[in-house]
Amino acid sequence: MLPTAPIIILLTIAAAVTLCYGWLCWMRPFRRCSRCDGHGWHTTALLGRRRTCPRCRGEGWRLRHGRRVYNHLRHLRHAAHPHTTNHTTNYTKGHTASHAKGRVHHHEGNIRP
Repeated sequence: MLPTAPIIILLTIAAAVTLCYGWLCWMRPFRRCSRCDGHGWHTTALLGRRRTCPRCRGEGWRLRHGRRVYNHLRHLRHAAHPHTTNHTTNYTKGHTASHAKGRVHHHEGNIRP
């Protein structure tokens, strides 16, 4: 039988690392490309010419693996539970949320007294 104290410590450390990585994927979903080191280009091995990085397509940034997993799970959830109502029109009697917040202004010539 294994002692329970080391197992609890290991589970606590694993949970802390998972939470920190989840927070990192939420706050900063992109990381620097490992092939071009974030430059967007790399040099060829034979002639040393600059080429656009094929991994990041010249952007220098790649989506983190954890964020990619989160996006995939979110898309699966949305596919399984499609929204049946439009949440922006529920409280404004048929107008969009931008109408309710005063962002869309009607022309004064179109309003009848």
